[in-house]
Order: sequence, then structure tokens, then C-alpha cells
Amino acid sequence: MWQHFAATYSRTAGFIKTYVNGIESNQNALTNQLLHSGDLFIGGATVGGDDGGFDGLIDDVRVYNGALSDQEVAQLYQYESGPTIITLMKAVNPSFTKLLIGVNYQLQVSGDLKAWTNQGTPFTATNTSQVYPQYFNVASWDELFFRFQVAP
Repeated sequence: MWQHFAATYSRTAGFIKTYVNGIESNQNALTNQLLHSGDLFIGGATVGGDDGGFDGLIDDVRVYNGALSDQEVAQLYQYESGPTIITLMKAVNPSFTKLLIGVNYQLQVSGDLKAWTNQGTPFTATNTSQVYPQYFNVASWDELFFRFQVAP
């Protein structure tokens, strides 16, 4: 699972803040020796050494010329994380075949195969197959039944 990680440094305050998924997770003071070493390592502290560094994948690295505010880090996380699918709904899109061209049909829906309700307006078949242009949300696959009836 991907995590959004950000770190900011304020030269005047002399500390670094780290954020995970837009929320501040840590704040530490930094020494001048660490800040002015001249090297920036992402995912590890040494080159060619086994330092137990980062074990994972890194994508979309950004370096700014200034520290982002708490709000800017949160906004960046929201922007980068994009929309989230909360739930999936079961949907039915009925299609029918063996229709007679020129005949009027009416789509009917039932929850118990006894009582049928007209859905939409009748239409005239212009093809032997028809995909109904509407989806129906259902909680259970056994909830709705569909049929085409010949309409006057």
C-alpha cells in the first residue's frame, strides 16, 4: 500500500518535520553538520553500504526551495492521493435479444416475480437485440427481475 511521506525543514527554527499521509508524524532538531553535508539521500543514508535503509518503492520525488506549511503538505497529500472509491454498488444493466423489429415493447421490473411495474416508456424495436439505457442499483442479485412485454 502506498504512503505519502513529506519532510520540511525550517532554517530559522532549526528543525525538520515529517508527515505521513498529510499528517505531521515527527519533529526533530537538526545540527548544522547534518544540514550542510552537501549530499541528499532518499531511501538510505550511505551509498554502497548496508545501513538498513528504506525497503520499498519510491515514486514522485519533489524537492522545493523552501519549507511547505502544514496546510500545504495536507493539500499536496489530498491532491496526490486523488479520489477514493468508498464502496462499490451492484448494478444491473439488462439486455434482451430475439426482439421483433417494429414491435412496441415495455420494460417491466419485479422484486418477487409476481407484481410487475412498468419502467420507463414503451419503445419500438429497431433491432433484434436491445441493451436498456439505464442501470439499476441492487443490494442483492436476487432482488430485481426484468422482462420485456409487448406494448400496445
